[in-house]
Amino acid sequence: MNHVRRIALSSLAALCFTLAAGSALAHERPSFPMTKEAFKSLFQERQAHARERLEAKAAKLPDAQAAALRQRFEARTALAQIEVDKATADGTVTREEAKAVRRAWHPHRKHAHGDGDFAHRHGKRGERDHHERKDNERESE
Repeated sequence: MNHVRRIALSSLAALCFTLAAGSALAHERPSFPMTKEAFKSLFQERQAHARERLEAKAAKLPDAQAAALRQRFEARTALAQIEVDKATADGTVTREEAKAVRRAWHPHRKHAHGDGDFAHRHGKRGERDHHERKDNERESE
């Protein structure tokens, strides 16, 4: 009986390890430069996923709010599509072009690396430091 239990546990552990490794590989970051076909397919996948999430959220809202949410989504999609067309015009997409698409898709999002301010990245400590820097700037003027 102990032998059967040991085999079952080892096979369960192997299965969990395989699933964890597979899911880690599934979320790899894209490498750049990227071909235009690969970038467009990646963009379409992300757009479809975002649309699914939007529809799930819109189903819980009143009709007027859902319509406004869909309209805002379509406007952002149009802006992002313009950037995708610019990025894929030469056949390859660089990291900077992909960042421009992301900024068009999420115009108000503050990214933790480069685009956002210090307070966004570091919680209360960053907020305090951010205000101290503002005070120092005012004193130096």
